[in-house]
Amino acid sequence: MGTVKQNSQTMQALVLLSLATLVSCYLEIAPYEVMKEYDEWEVRKYPATKWISTEAQDPMPHDGPEHQKAFYRLFNYIDGSNNIETKIPMTAPVTMRILPGEGPNCGRNYTMSFYIPSDMQLETPQPTDPMLYVEERAEFMVVARR
Repeated sequence: MGTVKQNSQTMQALVLLSLATLVSCYLEIAPYEVMKEYDEWEVRKYPATKWISTEAQDPMPHDGPEHQKAFYRLFNYIDGSNNIETKIPMTAPVTMRILPGEGPNCGRNYTMSFYIPSDMQLETPQPTDPMLYVEERAEFMVVARR
């Protein structure tokens, strides 16, 4: 018989598998323009858009314990934890803006964000979780793998 921790991990894996299945059906990608292409990566310019964002701090921002907490705060927002209690389609990419901390093992402050779908850019549902906020990003550029 499995432990509570094993059962929790199994449930999380099933949720992520279900999410991946749903995402593969239709996934709106934030609009961008490719500015320059390289062998395995490209420079992209994103226009001014709205994103739902949350802040976190973790020495391992991509796979530390706070990463999962930040992701699920955002996921709960699109799953209906917003002021109009509506489900919002998953979008891509999930962005992370990381500000390194001082020293070798210090926490890194980061912002994790989901793109707000284009049909909700003008009238964006507001988060009910005080750790989330709607971020109105100015145009920005990133380097991304192709």
